[in-house]
Amino acid sequence: MVFAGYMLLAATTPPSEANQPTNPERYVYVGGYVEKPGRYIFTNGITVTGAHKLAGIKTPWVSLTLIRDKGEMRTIRRKQLEKDKTLDIQLRPNDRIYVRGYDW
Repeated sequence: MVFAGYMLLAATTPPSEANQPTNPERYVYVGGYVEKPGRYIFTNGITVTGAHKLAGIKTPWVSLTLIRDKGEMRTIRRKQLEKDKTLDIQLRPNDRIYVRGYDW
């Protein structure tokens, strides 16, 4: 197609990519003492506190348990994360976070 003296080429998908399945979306899961428990689309760079914010913080007085596919678990108090940002672990697809409110 020619438009104002320029030739426009239609964008096409190369034949090798045309029938390839699309990558399934990747998720992280947040449950427990949050406003909106559920699954959230994984984005590169999301951290434990970032996922907690997505799910809705009811109170900062909680512990966050990160559970990974291979059974690795780590529990951190939210207040510790506010003081030491190095504890704020970057998440991987399929990570799960369980938020537990403190029993007073």
